[in-house]
Amino acid sequence: MVTQELLNYIKTQQSHGFSREDITQSLITQGWQTIDINEAFNQSQPQTPNNPAQPTQTVVTTSSTSKSSSGFKIIIYIIIGILILALAGIATYFGYGAFVNRNTEEQINQVQSDNQGTQFN
Repeated sequence: MVTQELLNYIKTQQSHGFSREDITQSLITQGWQTIDINEAFNQSQPQTPNNPAQPTQTVVTTSSTSKSSSGFKIIIYIIIGILILALAGIATYFGYGAFVNRNTEEQINQVQSDNQGTQFN
């Protein structure tokens, strides 16, 4: 919805030399809808017989949103990678520990059985 506040902002920014694209981008980041911005631009231009208001269409890209979204995805992938590495490390630690303990127990049992067989009565 076009408000007087929006119209005043556009007129002020134009008087300071800002381009339509700059003003549009600024208003979008402030939460204004593109359709309202275009309508406000059309209303803010003086309408004369030689200069009737022409509906204009501004294409606005939101690259800042995609950049922050891709940054968020990268952070998620890094966290998942760290968790996978941590789990692999934990599994290796406990798996190797169980292997060493089992082999050690087998060696102790073997030594004890060898000692029992060689004992003299």
